[in-house]
Amino acid sequence: MPVKSRATDIAVYSGANTHSAVGGCCVSGGTRSGAGFLGTFELKPFGEINLSAFTDGRWSEGIIAKPFYLYGRATRSDTGAGEQVVAVSISDWRWITSVGAGYFNHTTKKEKFKTAAQVTGFVFSDINQVLYTINDHWAAGGIVQLSAAISPDATSILVGTFLTVSYTFK
Repeated sequence: MPVKSRATDIAVYSGANTHSAVGGCCVSGGTRSGAGFLGTFELKPFGEINLSAFTDGRWSEGIIAKPFYLYGRATRSDTGAGEQVVAVSISDWRWITSVGAGYFNHTTKKEKFKTAAQVTGFVFSDINQVLYTINDHWAAGGIVQLSAAISPDATSILVGTFLTVSYTFK
């Protein structure tokens, strides 16, 4: 029975991002509101991948991640009955964890003289989505993101809690 690949999902999210500096030359911390997008795409040699971008005005990041479905499954179109009949399979609830890495840019202040600094480096992240399917295109839910950022100048831990709306293109 042939199964067509899943469609592309695009999610927008917004919420609080808590940044805690744990080492380095720079002092920064606190919670700020921000927004981002998360796209799930089928990439032939790798299967599904997530591309994510987020900013809160002080912290910006871009992440490439591999999604794993812990509950539910990806939306799939089944054309097993022929090309004239296409059945779409959608899970009501989905819990997806995506593990990946990317690049960050952060504006902060130096600890010693309190002068402005721009820090860039690598971020390692676990993005957890819990989504409820409203219909065959729309889903809504929440995201919890746990990240560790490393650069030559600073080391940070981040926790983000967001509300999200997702649209599935077919």
